[in-house]
Amino acid sequence: MNGLVLQGGGTKGSYHIGVWKALRELGEEIHAVTGTSIGALNGVMIAQDKFEEAYNLWYNIDVSMLSDVDSEMYKKIRELDLDSELFSSSIKYFKDVFNNRGLDITPFKELVEREVDEEKVRNSNVEFGLVTVSLSDMEPIEVFVKDIPKGKLHEYLLASARLPIFKMEKIDGKIFIDGGFYDNQPIKLMLTKKRIKKLILVENKGIGMKQKVDLSGIEVIRIKPSGDVGRTLEMTRERSRENLLMGYYDTLRIYREYAGKKYCIEPYDEKIILEYLYSMPENKINSVAKILGFKKIKSKRRIFEQILPEIASMLKLNKNADYEELFTGIIEMASDYLKINRYQIFTIQELLNQIKDKLIENEKEIFYDNQKLISKILKQGNIAIGKHKNEIIVEIMSVLLVE
Repeated sequence: MNGLVLQGGGTKGSYHIGVWKALRELGEEIHAVTGTSIGALNGVMIAQDKFEEAYNLWYNIDVSMLSDVDSEMYKKIRELDLDSELFSSSIKYFKDVFNNRGLDITPFKELVEREVDEEKVRNSNVEFGLVTVSLSDMEPIEVFVKDIPKGKLHEYLLASARLPIFKMEKIDGKIFIDGGFYDNQPIKLMLTKKRIKKLILVENKGIGMKQKVDLSGIEVIRIKPSGDVGRTLEMTRERSRENLLMGYYDTLRIYREYAGKKYCIEPYDEKIILEYLYSMPENKINSVAKILGFKKIKSKRRIFEQILPEIASMLKLNKNADYEELFTGIIEMASDYLKINRYQIFTIQELLNQIKDKLIENEKEIFYDNQKLISKILKQGNIAIGKHKNEIIVEIMSVLLVE
């Protein structure tokens, strides 16, 4: 039995739906889903198998889906540093907020009521659970849908995602707040299902409390963002669409075991690159050595004894890293610096060709500006080399691929 756990994180949750898209294509079955806050709201869409609806909501997201707040007020809310401050605040702070009206989220409530069919969730083959916190009782509420009173699912979903800046509403006379104040990654709730043998943990850099759990004897697949997923309340289409793509390709990378940490590179034989290094002409070897501050190299053996270890150190790779990891790190860093679109699947040759094309396209910047910078770096020593490793790697790639 497979369990999917979705972390809270506000509008960072668009990442979850990109992950779900990939899981569907991969044929990965989901038997149970638990979520906190936005994880609960996305999880209930998964329980209903409403993929198209969920994807379209995130793809076309707008602040009007959350509240009728005007643009100036939303700008202030969006810029709140919730990620670093919210979950370290005191109960007194929450009570002060509750004494005020808070942000009216009527459009959001209407959206939940429109998209969530409680009967369908209760009858789903995918068991659904969420986490919220009863502030009135000062205790967490960790429940699967069967334990939620009938007719109350919408209220519990909203309670799980109720940040202190939102207008407070009571359930049966009690005040509830965002489940992230107790467990932002509800693995503990999921493991109350004893038949769970595989856990798919989807993170989105959301900030909150996490309960410790023993995962021994369970297969765990961790999926987390390979880039910036934005702020908690950053309700912009540009950010949401980026997160959808990121979640999709991050999942494919993990399941299909592509090389790379940001780019999806089909597995390749490192011998291809090793053979290229062995056949490199002396002038190219010495150009690379010069960029790294080495004197003229007479033996090709020093490529492996000096040049590659120096690059590995710059990339902060593990001492046990193999050549494939080293070469992939170099290629990814250059690709990222040159702003090559990473949301596609590459063969190693396809990505090298794109790097070469970009280098030729930016010939003046790469061959002149970078060389001036590197001359300065070499005078400043190793500290400067580490600081400007991106430029150095790109300059090395220009030597290897273009000169």
